[in-house]
Amino acid sequence: MLSPSENGVSVEAPAGADVQTVELENLLQDGESIILAIKPSSWFVLLISLPVLFIVAGVGSGAYLADKLFGYESIPLRLLGLVLSFIVLIRIMVASFQWLARLYVLTNRRAMLIRGIMKFDVAQCPLVDIDETILTATSAERTLAVASLYLKMNGKKCEPIVWLYLAEPAKIQKTLEQAIHQAKRGTI
Repeated sequence: MLSPSENGVSVEAPAGADVQTVELENLLQDGESIILAIKPSSWFVLLISLPVLFIVAGVGSGAYLADKLFGYESIPLRLLGLVLSFIVLIRIMVASFQWLARLYVLTNRRAMLIRGIMKFDVAQCPLVDIDETILTATSAERTLAVASLYLKMNGKKCEPIVWLYLAEPAKIQKTLEQAIHQAKRGTI
């Protein structure tokens, strides 16, 4: 699906993926064109928050069991429940902002990870320096039909790039590998 960005550059996104509108033209070099610009899956918010959610669930369950089974009535369960709920709410809000501020971009020359809302932090690597793309998925990711894509570089010229929690990961990996192959052959 092609959708125009604010700067007139055509951006390809898989079905169901949202395209973040950032001023990509400032990041593009002469003769560079965007092949793919995508955001992580909406499941990013849940998956990135899972460790905190598990800790909160463990603390809450432990306090409840200590209170009900072992008679430790000194634990104020309502207050603890409010504090734990507040922690979950804050973590979900932070994860939502992290999702909003993340964009994965593939051009005919580079792969980029763009983070930030006001000021952008760009991790990038020329396609010719990428040796391999590796899809990985935990059991939680497989359940939600998402995966993460690791870009393995030759040498240490580039920052490590990981595209986390992609929807339609196999399609994105194929597009990226085609772009890498074309860049290495010099046909782009």
